[in-house]
Amino acid sequence: ISRFARNVLDSIGYTRELKRYGVGVIFVLDNLNTMDPDAELKGIRAMLEALSRSLAVYPEGFLGQFRNAVGDGGLCFLLVENLESGYGAVGCTYERFEWQYIALSVEGEFNRDAVIFHEIWHATENHAFSQDYLAIPADDWDALNPVGFVYSEDYMVQDPTQPGLLYNSSPEKIHFVDAYACVKRQEDRARLMEYFMAYEEEAQILIQSPFIRQKLQMMCDAIRKTFDTTGWGDLRWERLLK
Repeated sequence: ISRFARNVLDSIGYTRELKRYGVGVIFVLDNLNTMDPDAELKGIRAMLEALSRSLAVYPEGFLGQFRNAVGDGGLCFLLVENLESGYGAVGCTYERFEWQYIALSVEGEFNRDAVIFHEIWHATENHAFSQDYLAIPADDWDALNPVGFVYSEDYMVQDPTQPGLLYNSSPEKIHFVDAYACVKRQEDRARLMEYFMAYEEEAQILIQSPFIRQKLQMMCDAIRKTFDTTGWGDLRWERLLK
């Protein structure tokens, strides 16, 4: 079949459910068979390759700035078999002391580069707010959402019929990438960065929305305000704002 599931969350859920019944799924493009005893090793290899591609996109010196003033801490990537979340998460970012940990699942079929970009934005936002708690003012951000809209704050509550999504609205009326972006401000921003970094066709549509353009501009301004951007040159996440 050309498409196993409509999104990453469904794909992970279906493969896990089928595996419990002894049914494997073969993902031809990634050369993965969920029943293959070497599937985990192949998943690790695929994620390492994705990390190599994705990290190369960021400007020199960017990742080093996650360390503290005395050079401790930074980013730490953890490759795990899967993440138990109840809603099919394949990436997770959390802080502990000076470190920001990014856990990445090696199981299943999904755009690994996109997930990496998504999670690195979470770490980027954490760093930005640690430097300036008003790096992205909540009221200014919320003003770009539909009148009366409130983030659900619950990952189990996602409404794909929510107005203003990429796939159910005309470009000029788009406010969010998808229902997942309607859960929290943090996920709204991470989803935007994910799409502008990994999905060119969708990014070209999203940038036509005045609301999305302003949201992206606020994110870019926050990075430039809280990171040393000396010598960075052209940035991938800013290219469509020009």
